[in-house]
Amino acid sequence: MQLLLVVTFGILYSFAPSSAPEAGVQPVPWILSAYFIFTMVRLIGSHRGQLSNWLLMASEVMDIVLLMVLIWSFHIFHIQYMQPASFYLKAPTMIYIFIFIALRALRFEPCLILIAGATAIVGWLFLVLYVILSVPEDPMITRNYVKSP
Repeated sequence: MQLLLVVTFGILYSFAPSSAPEAGVQPVPWILSAYFIFTMVRLIGSHRGQLSNWLLMASEVMDIVLLMVLIWSFHIFHIQYMQPASFYLKAPTMIYIFIFIALRALRFEPCLILIAGATAIVGWLFLVLYVILSVPEDPMITRNYVKSP
């Protein structure tokens, strides 16, 4: 399922029109490539029967961390569109976290689901704190996707 997910994201990204500036680092292809390699290593380990519990738990954390870095990388877009840092928190990419947690539910192991959920909470907290601390004088309270208060 994870391999299908990362390949689908890669295909969608490659066909989507780019809004990123031509100059500079574009982190999305790097993050998707790293996740693809990580998924392949994990899949090979699974077929060989070499996945220990600690590797599964580390994989949980790695999945969520890569997703949080991907969401954080959208901070480039808020600069490009001259929006406040909270712009990337309003994007629907946050829903992908629930996909990763749901994938963990397929194994029927509550410990892995709890680890994925706890990692997602901590990761989202870091993203929110980054937004709050980046511009302390801006309360960023708005119900509009683009407008600032």
